[in-house]
Amino acid sequence: MLLTSAVAQQVVLTFKGQDYLTEKYIQLSRIEIENKTKEWNETLNYPDTTAILTISSGLEDVQGVYDFALQQNTPNPFEGMTHVTLQQPEAGTIVLDIFDLQGKKVTSFTGKLSAGAHQFSIILPSPQVYLLNARNDHQTSSIKMVNTAIGVGCQIQYEGSFSITQSLKKEILRALDADDEMLYTGYAIIDGAEQKSAAIARTEHSSEELTFDFTQDGIPCPGLATVTDYDRNTYKTVQIGKQCWMAENMRATHFVDGTEIALNEGSSAAHRFIAGDRADMIQTCGYLYDWNAVKYGIVDNPESGRLQGVCPTGWHVPTQAEWIQLFGYVRNREEYICGGDDMNFAKALCANFGWSKPFQGMPCSVGTDLSTNNATGFTVVPAGITDGYRTREFAESARLWTATSGSTGSSHSITFKSGSTTIVLSSNYTDEGLSVRCVKD
Repeated sequence: MLLTSAVAQQVVLTFKGQDYLTEKYIQLSRIEIENKTKEWNETLNYPDTTAILTISSGLEDVQGVYDFALQQNTPNPFEGMTHVTLQQPEAGTIVLDIFDLQGKKVTSFTGKLSAGAHQFSIILPSPQVYLLNARNDHQTSSIKMVNTAIGVGCQIQYEGSFSITQSLKKEILRALDADDEMLYTGYAIIDGAEQKSAAIARTEHSSEELTFDFTQDGIPCPGLATVTDYDRNTYKTVQIGKQCWMAENMRATHFVDGTEIALNEGSSAAHRFIAGDRADMIQTCGYLYDWNAVKYGIVDNPESGRLQGVCPTGWHVPTQAEWIQLFGYVRNREEYICGGDDMNFAKALCANFGWSKPFQGMPCSVGTDLSTNNATGFTVVPAGITDGYRTREFAESARLWTATSGSTGSSHSITFKSGSTTIVLSSNYTDEGLSVRCVKD
């Protein structure tokens, strides 16, 4: 008779918080752990930031807890400069060495450090894979780092530490299988108020450090609350993820070089149109512009894909890739999606005014219950579209240009509709008038 039995496998999860923009350390106040499959919840309260979960693995392997450890550098890959954290269980001398793939030591750091978690910045001179090795009197720890750009110098610089009490451990004595759907959410006190991180969803199979990203979306871009165009129109800005956007449609009547943009038809190559033929709504909806107005003035070089268009200096018409970056960020934050479906994110980007109620629309459609719109502060308004002779879909849709060209006679655009829960990547004829948003260079 063959007897088999599954043994318990421990998964050790260490949590930390960071500012999404600066990647600086943020102290966690608590961590919510949810098993969505078995419907149980646990909370880690400060100073606990490490959870020990036990799963049935069928393997005779128990993952241990390594108190002396290098955490994976962030970002990785990186462009010349990156950051790394070393956890040190007791005071003592540590040595950090960085080697290239040929085994040559390129730089090192030696210092006596207290017990705690210590942060370092690393600058490396050439694009390649490096090995970072840390050692004290008793233990070693290593990680691989991928540099993709030339760094200004070659050094390891000590940045500071935080208390070892950040890594206390709590064993979670709950039923858990390897394929259970888990959800982790971090909380931190920022500017006197508790803020929630982006949630992390995963199934458990190995020990790992999980980083919670904290952002302050929906606020003006840091140091740049407004921007002004050639005509002295002032626009609000909004920070969403790592992108700085205008929170209003363009309403410029001139390009940055002073060239006038013709209203409606005319001899000029570029044109602007009044959305919905409502002159009283220009301040709210901006103008609609044809493709010639969008492609006016290349930023950087033709290969960059950036177009100055009607945007002020330092800003450009977003490429399709930059729009997709925005949508990907919004879809990955639980607070921005509707009904638990990550495709239902349009409401979070659309204004909470101006949208007509759809004749037939789902609960998560843009035009349904406007009070739940605009969680991001992006404020998409339904300015509609024009073919130069008549306008249509005013209050029903928002169509915005991308800087990405399509086939002959058309270019790519982004469409929001009152009765839709998501966005559509589409194309429009180059002589049609669409709204323009700008993103910071």
